[in-house]
Amino acid sequence: RRDKLDKTVLSTNNMASEYINNFQLYVKQLDDLGESYTPSKTISMFLSQISDPDYTATAESCILDKLHLEDCIQRIRGKERLARERVEKRRGGLQVQKTRHFD
Repeated sequence: RRDKLDKTVLSTNNMASEYINNFQLYVKQLDDLGESYTPSKTISMFLSQISDPDYTATAESCILDKLHLEDCIQRIRGKERLARERVEKRRGGLQVQKTRHFD
């Protein structure tokens, strides 16, 4: 399980929610096996495995504020939610005109 946790990353190729869900799953599996990392190591891994530049500032703020894992997760989820809302607003702002063709 440790290898799966070590390979779980938040990159530009996946969504934050997918990363968080997988990370939490592997942490729980390790905990169930009695092989969990310390809380500080878990937080460090969670934040260091974020390579998507859109989340860099959020991860850095978690480090500076010395947040617990759940608080870090909430900040990353919040960042993802804001990004999704911006995309939806842009989509909603674009009006697609339909043209009718008469043959």
